[in-house]
Amino acid sequence: IAALLEAARAVLEHKEFIPAAQAIFTTCKNLLGATVGYVALLSPDGNQNEVVYLDSSGLPCTVDPSLPMPVRGLRAEAYRTGRVVFNNEFADSEWMRFMPEGHARLDNVLFTPLIVGGKVLGLLGLGNKRGGFTEEDARLSTAFGDLAAVALQNSRMLQSLEASEERFRSVVQTASDAIISINGHGNVVSWNNAAEAVFGYSAAEMIGRPLIRILPDRFRKAHEQALQRVVATGQAGSVGRMAELVGRRANGREFPLELSLARWKTAEGMFFTGIVRDITERKKAAEALRRMNQELEHRVQERTAELSKLNEQLRAE
Repeated sequence: IAALLEAARAVLEHKEFIPAAQAIFTTCKNLLGATVGYVALLSPDGNQNEVVYLDSSGLPCTVDPSLPMPVRGLRAEAYRTGRVVFNNEFADSEWMRFMPEGHARLDNVLFTPLIVGGKVLGLLGLGNKRGGFTEEDARLSTAFGDLAAVALQNSRMLQSLEASEERFRSVVQTASDAIISINGHGNVVSWNNAAEAVFGYSAAEMIGRPLIRILPDRFRKAHEQALQRVVATGQAGSVGRMAELVGRRANGREFPLELSLARWKTAEGMFFTGIVRDITERKKAAEALRRMNQELEHRVQERTAELSKLNEQLRAE
């Protein structure tokens, strides 16, 4: 029980698989009385047994560790059946023909599969136990194999999450629009490069600070009241819609912006993410077009009046 608790603690303490697997393997080896062994994972193509941790206990071995370790022999049985296999006369068994020349002597071996999602993804191998392995050893090693499988699954899930987070961060930081996230208290938790370019504040200046810093004074109270209402009721009419607002830059200048707001919730509370686009140039272009249309309309009216006058003169003549 103490050994299993120690192995379980390794799963919780280590985020990466190799140190967790090493701790679990060492605990299992000491409990069962084996003297050598390894932890290996199945290669992506399913043909090789790739060792990630090896404990040879100083036994002489001239095999090049970089050579491939094909899935065959007794190892293949563990991969095929998904169950613990062991042999106490390994040195004199038919399985020896699969051993490379120069390998350390193994009197007995035990292989425990690491099963994740119903698939065998690796092995915990033990060898050279005085007196040989027993069914009780096989039963105990299964528990350690399960813990190693949990450590493997946790490690891969964490790697996947970290990769997804890195991709998300890359997308956010390279976006042309400002992307800003705040928590339920109105404090900034995320501020991308475009936000710095739009508002003139760096991430260091904004993260942890109130969002109202980038709002004109006349809008701050309304913003705080709306945020409190949304957090309290969960109802937000502006979420999912495009809105035109006014922002304030670090130099105090106000400018028109377009905001698309999203809301999300975690165990830490409610968060909001806004995609902000500076529409100053668009407003200028729209104003210029409006003035041009007005001028054109005025010219048309003047020309129409001139033509009407000329028509009257022609009729008089």
